Amino acid sequence: MNPEQIRLRAQAAMKAGLPLRLIDRLRGETAEELEADARGLAIAVNNFTATRQAPALPDGLGDLAGLSPADVRARRRAYFNR
Repeated sequence: MNPEQIRLRAQAAMKAGLPLRLIDRLRGETAEELEADARGLAIAVNNFTATRQAPALPDGLGDLAGLSPADVRARRRAYFNR
């Protein structure tokens, strides 16, 4: 890949909001082709990450944010040893 192709791919990725580490995956010869491919890849990446959510906590465990590891373990023991 020549420096001009790298520049065009990087510009297309930045316009589409893709991480620069994905520029090797872009296909096309012109700036327009690369931008269209980058937009399609950005949609696929965003759809994938949007569907990968952390599993919900079981009811009764409550909000664990801000608790120490010992407090989290204690709350978990209390919940599961009912």
